[in-house]
Amino acid sequence: MKTAKPKPVAPPEKAVQAALMRRLWECGFLVVRINSGAHKGRAGNYFRAYTIANLPAADQSAGFPDVMALLDGHVWLIEVKTESGALSDSQKKFAQCAAMYGVSVHVVHGHNEIDAVIDTILDEARAL
Repeated sequence: MKTAKPKPVAPPEKAVQAALMRRLWECGFLVVRINSGAHKGRAGNYFRAYTIANLPAADQSAGFPDVMALLDGHVWLIEVKTESGALSDSQKKFAQCAAMYGVSVHVVHGHNEIDAVIDTILDEARAL
């Protein structure tokens, strides 16, 4: 009787995020993890710890990328997804808004894209 091989499980987004942050730090960046999830207040209501003033009211508290990387006075924002993850509409809207202000928003889909995205960011930094 043949035993089916288990399908490999993709690492969770949290693991990809930790690896990305470690690599950015190793490359000399100041790295900030943005906790953009909703928080439950004492009264049981939910709130977010930030507001994006330049977006319509419905989009002001969603879409900010997971990681902020700073180097030599410049900032890059990075959204972390699993290999099969997709950007939400609010994340796409925020990326478009940030681009209007000259801020790069990059997306990392799994561990395999970490080095390529960091290389792109470093190339952008060298061009400044």
